[in-house]
Amino acid sequence: MKFLASYAQTTWRYGAFRLNRIIQGRNPWVQKLLLARMSDVFAGDPGGEIALFERGQDFGDIRQLGSIDCVKPFGMNHVPGEGLYFLTGPICSEDGVPGDEHVARRNPSGEIDLEIRSPLFNLPRTVQRTEHGLLITSSGVDAILEVDFTGNLLWSWWATDHGYDSLKSGERRKIEPGIDHRCRCYPSHAQTTHLNSAIVDPHDASKVLAVLFYQGTIVRIDRKSLDHDVVASGLNGPHHVRGTPDGYMVSNTRDGFVQLYDRNFSACGEIYGANRRVPRLIRWTQDALQTPYGTHLIADGNRFRILEVDGRGAEAATRFGMPRRVFQLQPVPDDFTL
Repeated sequence: MKFLASYAQTTWRYGAFRLNRIIQGRNPWVQKLLLARMSDVFAGDPGGEIALFERGQDFGDIRQLGSIDCVKPFGMNHVPGEGLYFLTGPICSEDGVPGDEHVARRNPSGEIDLEIRSPLFNLPRTVQRTEHGLLITSSGVDAILEVDFTGNLLWSWWATDHGYDSLKSGERRKIEPGIDHRCRCYPSHAQTTHLNSAIVDPHDASKVLAVLFYQGTIVRIDRKSLDHDVVASGLNGPHHVRGTPDGYMVSNTRDGFVQLYDRNFSACGEIYGANRRVPRLIRWTQDALQTPYGTHLIADGNRFRILEVDGRGAEAATRFGMPRRVFQLQPVPDDFTL
């Protein structure tokens, strides 16, 4: 089994920035002391890398096969015959300084043969190939966008238009859809949901599933009416909703485990790994994959490693070291190379 891991940041300067953000966000006294001095947006060179791994025949036998450097990669989606779609590019670090966040496609020959840009891309986090184009989460504007291969908007769902328009400060957020949001800086406190993952429901293609990080919920959106239902709640900073043969799984990030659901979104299991035994401050289950061997691979973000966990709770760790913090795992075919 081969899979990719995206490291959105690979510089030590960003590692220090992120550590300060964690401390600031978790400790209200530190937050009060540092709020006036700390930025919500990193303005330096973040680096970035996509690495290819192979899981061998033995439990925990995970080897890195190669990597490519790219600026701040986040979500990825491999499509056989087309290549690897991935999000990359520098962000807007302050208003008026445009970013260049976009979708790139690396074809089977290893060439970047397509780049897709949109004025609505602001802190894009995940990308998925759809029947007509690409489904993008744009966290900066609290929206899900489906675009074609020239960046034209095909479909959208704006959280601020569907009951999620209140910032943590209590202010109402109103987004101007007609401006170039690549020139606007929207740090975390300027977002109402930090919408970070969306997929076409693998069990019902008429619906889209989305992760609302701040609300700790998963919503199911009807693609025609745009109405939505909350299908899972009580999560703590979730990421990456994924389909499974029996239902779904979601990384319950801040609580340090993967939550399993059946097709009715009834909770039916949890996958922990070592996060159960570490302080809450360190827990950060970023993403997870099922393997063909009856195990799960878990991105243990705050400890810079990938865990393989079996059904009996046994685990094996592959460490790649600070500051390489995984954002997403992506399965690829056995003939895939970097």
